[in-house]
Amino acid sequence: MTFWTQSKNASLQQYQIGKSSIKQHGFHFLGSFRISLLALVMLLGWQLSAQAQNQPPISSSPATEQLTPNNPSPNTVATAANQVTSTTHQPVAAGTGFLAGTVYASDGTPVPGVTIGLSGTRVQRITNKEGYFILRAPAGKYKMLVSYTGSRTYESYVNIIADDTVHLEPIHLTEDIHSLSEVTVKGRRNRYGNKNSIYVMRLPISDMESPQVYTSIGSKLLQEQNLTSYQDAFKNISGSGVPSTANNGRVTMSSRGFKVRSQIIDGVSGYTMTDIDPANIERIEVIKGPSSSLFGSGAGGSTTSFGGVVNIVTKTPYDGLGGSASYTGGSYGLNRITFDGNTPLNSDHTILFRMTGAHNDNKSNQDAGFLKSTMLAPSLYVQVNNRVSVNVNTEFFHRDATSPYWMTPTSKTIYKRAPDLPINYDLSFTNNDVYFTATQFNVNAQIKTQINKQWLSQTSVAHTNNDLTGPMLSLNGVTDSTLTRSISGGVQNFQTFQLQQNFIGDFKIAGKRNRMVLGLNYLDYNDNSNTASFNMDTVNFIHPDKSYYNFNRAAVDSRLADAAYKKSAGDQKSYSAYVSDVFNLLENLNLMASLRVDRFENGGNHNQLTGKTTGKYGQTALSPKFGIVYQPVLNKVSLFANYQDGFNNVGGTDYDGNSFKPENGKQFEAGTKLNLLHGLLTGTLSYYYIKVENTLRSDLDHDGFSVQDGTQESKGFEAELTSNPLPGLDIFAGYAYNESQYLKADDGLKGTRPDGAGPKNTANLWASYKILKSWAKGLGIGFGGVYGTRLDNLKHLTGFEVPSYLVTDASLFYERSMYRLTLKVNNLGNEKYWNNRLQLQQMRNVTASITIHF
Repeated sequence: MTFWTQSKNASLQQYQIGKSSIKQHGFHFLGSFRISLLALVMLLGWQLSAQAQNQPPISSSPATEQLTPNNPSPNTVATAANQVTSTTHQPVAAGTGFLAGTVYASDGTPVPGVTIGLSGTRVQRITNKEGYFILRAPAGKYKMLVSYTGSRTYESYVNIIADDTVHLEPIHLTEDIHSLSEVTVKGRRNRYGNKNSIYVMRLPISDMESPQVYTSIGSKLLQEQNLTSYQDAFKNISGSGVPSTANNGRVTMSSRGFKVRSQIIDGVSGYTMTDIDPANIERIEVIKGPSSSLFGSGAGGSTTSFGGVVNIVTKTPYDGLGGSASYTGGSYGLNRITFDGNTPLNSDHTILFRMTGAHNDNKSNQDAGFLKSTMLAPSLYVQVNNRVSVNVNTEFFHRDATSPYWMTPTSKTIYKRAPDLPINYDLSFTNNDVYFTATQFNVNAQIKTQINKQWLSQTSVAHTNNDLTGPMLSLNGVTDSTLTRSISGGVQNFQTFQLQQNFIGDFKIAGKRNRMVLGLNYLDYNDNSNTASFNMDTVNFIHPDKSYYNFNRAAVDSRLADAAYKKSAGDQKSYSAYVSDVFNLLENLNLMASLRVDRFENGGNHNQLTGKTTGKYGQTALSPKFGIVYQPVLNKVSLFANYQDGFNNVGGTDYDGNSFKPENGKQFEAGTKLNLLHGLLTGTLSYYYIKVENTLRSDLDHDGFSVQDGTQESKGFEAELTSNPLPGLDIFAGYAYNESQYLKADDGLKGTRPDGAGPKNTANLWASYKILKSWAKGLGIGFGGVYGTRLDNLKHLTGFEVPSYLVTDASLFYERSMYRLTLKVNNLGNEKYWNNRLQLQQMRNVTASITIHF
């Protein structure tokens, strides 16, 4: 990364923060948060004593000097002189002054998260979301250190003047061997094209250097689409199909022919048994293909899938005072309030605090059904000294809701297409007093310690707690005119604890650059439940009689009181070690090799009524990953290929008593990535082939047993493009083609497309245009849609068809610096469409919102 400046004055930005509070269940959050803070303070004291720097400030002299990297790369671009200008500022303390500046990428995009420090002091700042920073220090001359995402540090000498503010000229970063262009295109930037991530490879490496394919959905795109639910975000991911929603609200999507759940938050466990509110999401990263090498398979199951991983990046504190508040109202009784506030907590700006929150209340489009949820997410950032920083993110989520409508036809149905089912979708077959409650509490603490110029230590501790109480409803067809209302009720608790230690290095061997991560991971999963399940009644769904209305909470509770409960507990643990290295053989050629060893221990399921434990087993898996990237045009065109290996732990034995091995999936992929027109056009094209072996299928010779010789293959092509072809016009588009089939499976399934594989063809588009000049400045429109071909093989319904769909959305907005007004229409054509669980999606609906920025 090279550092250069351009002559332009920076200005201070003043913000105000809105205040809000959520009272419900606050005691639960506050107690856990206080315990976390106590542990954090004790840990900070130890880190401070171990890492405090005693180097005195450099003596004062009025000079400007060239900025030079501590560990220069052979590809470093020459730097320009770092000029500073002085302006008057109201004195705040004798002998102290201010240093202010803004950091930009070379394409003009502000860069948040850049660390600015003064050598020999504890003064350090992190640039905010606008790339801006301001720090205070005693007057004198200092060595200013600039670093980004733990990579090499850069130095420059600056002179702080007493009772004054020194404004640095705008700072521009240019990565060596990086996707950022070295040429600035003033006034133009691709707002959807920034894909750089420290999580995807667990390294600070650019997309152009990475052999990994992934999609990144940023907060700008989520805001422009006026999203009110997490599920709607998947409209932007090629190949995702129409996500399904479980009875408890958990969302599952498709990727490369496999089901994928959202179980990773900020790179570590974020085990979620219910819905996720988008108000605390900075971006969503969907990492394509088997990803066990860096993310494991995971205790609790479904952390990763052979189709990929979903990583949710949450909002974190930044150095500045600011915030926003919004209200959204719309069809089906939608009322939604969100807020986001950020502030420093001390005069040195070494302690930063941010709070996001949301309250959502809406009804269904049927005769009954509702969802009410509240989310509160406080986060704290502490800069201990020049080398040590601590970030603590917490999130509390509470949801009261009726179960999502989910009607499963009888396997003997005479109907072969979803539209032909004689179902009256205006009827929900539930009652608003038959609802469940879900609460979730997540804590994720991360300590970063810069060991030296080459190595960074990153320690993460994460804990999740999920509680589900109350009855959940499912509808199951008995005949082509009747269904049973089935109830599952009781108490369920799911908890995870994860400890992860990464050492991230950027160093040279024989003059060749290596970027390496060495990691250890421990994950503990526990579940406890006391539940009962039964069929409540059978009703005619074509011509319901008065019994339809006899379904209520009193009747359900009466049955639950006499039901037979099953009390059980489970415990799963995984112990992992992994290493990954990106080796620059040439300036435009790098090689990647990764390996993970994972030990999985399933303590089994303990029935507390009988005292018996079943399903206890242990498995060890190795997961390698290799990649190569060649850039024929440096930073603009890259050709890549990868081999990825994934695994999924399965328990049990065959008829002969042989323990099953983990299922194993291998992926071969090749493609190209583009970063053209100074970043105004980015794209990825790739072809992949995945083969999964050791899957279970029925043992035809021994009833009730399974054999582990099943195989499944998936192959396809994916394309993704982001562009800013004209000033004010931004485009995000994707296409995916997938062929999946069982090669060896149970009778009737061989050669068929697996349930949950999603449509064979999918496409997505979102285009937004905003007027940048004239009296209508800030006025804009957005338009997009999703397309998917038919599904012709559902679970237990081989040959049953869900038709293709084309769903379009449109928005009209007006945006100024202090506010944004948005009007959006979802499902413009009032298209009737379903997912692979035959859940009918929302028909045409309208939302309107106002957002105020402080």
